[in-house]
Amino acid sequence: MKTAILSLILCLASSLAFAYTDLEKVRQLKSCPNCVLRSVSFANIDLTGVDLTGADLQFANFRNATLYKAKLDGAYLRGANFSGARWIDGVTTCAQGSIGGCNTEQAPK
Repeated sequence: MKTAILSLILCLASSLAFAYTDLEKVRQLKSCPNCVLRSVSFANIDLTGVDLTGADLQFANFRNATLYKAKLDGAYLRGANFSGARWIDGVTTCAQGSIGGCNTEQAPK
């Protein structure tokens, strides 16, 4: 009986050890469709090719991040900061104050 309980505990512990949080899925697997990542900072991170389809990214910080070929279809981006993010072609940067989407138009001086 003790052996069976110990085996069960070890099995559960090993399965928990390999469970990824939503943030780890993004950073390690570059894929986290429908994840909840509100207010998470991705500032200065290379997220090339990341799949965040349908994710809740409300108030997330993508300042100066690389989002080339990122999939954000259906993502909730209210208040997300894209200032300085490289997105469209991996080179062009979003204008200062790009909130909720990437504005490539520079503000008039």
